[in-house]
Amino acid sequence: MERASRPAVGVGTAAIVLNKEGQILVGLRKGSHGEEREVYEETGLEVKAVKFAGSTNDYFEEAGKHYITNFVVTTMKRHDAMPKVTEPDKCGGWNWVSIAHLQKMAAPAHTVEEREELFLPLENFVLQEKDLEGAFSIVTENDRMRIDRAPHYDIAKGKIVHGFHFEPAKKKRNGHELK
Repeated sequence: MERASRPAVGVGTAAIVLNKEGQILVGLRKGSHGEEREVYEETGLEVKAVKFAGSTNDYFEEAGKHYITNFVVTTMKRHDAMPKVTEPDKCGGWNWVSIAHLQKMAAPAHTVEEREELFLPLENFVLQEKDLEGAFSIVTENDRMRIDRAPHYDIAKGKIVHGFHFEPAKKKRNGHELK
């Protein structure tokens, strides 16, 4: 008995790159699929994977390809680094966008002209994730970076704030804090 042919399902990984302002790096894609291991090749940025954010089930109709995409939140190793277009055949440019703008990009538009195109797995992730701030919230060993929904008291600012909060690690030498 012959086995029925089934479409192959690929598994991919997509990196969500955050900068210290809590913005997400979005590429002006020219129709390719990206994976976390290609961040350096595609942007010139060195990143560190911090946490698993979720998965999407993505069908690329025109290409006839089906992927399960795993999203990993990453941080940049150098906060002052700038993304470069290293593969111009795949990407027309890189933009840092806020979570609110990312949600707007993924929202259905009235006309094709109004729509900003996102990489399909990222669009699916934004549309299915109910708590993007929580999904992108991270705490690293060296730096604390989080996106808070609830207000909190910022000691340095002496006031109640909300939204993105970044605390660089204090530099230490021989157990003493450097200034």
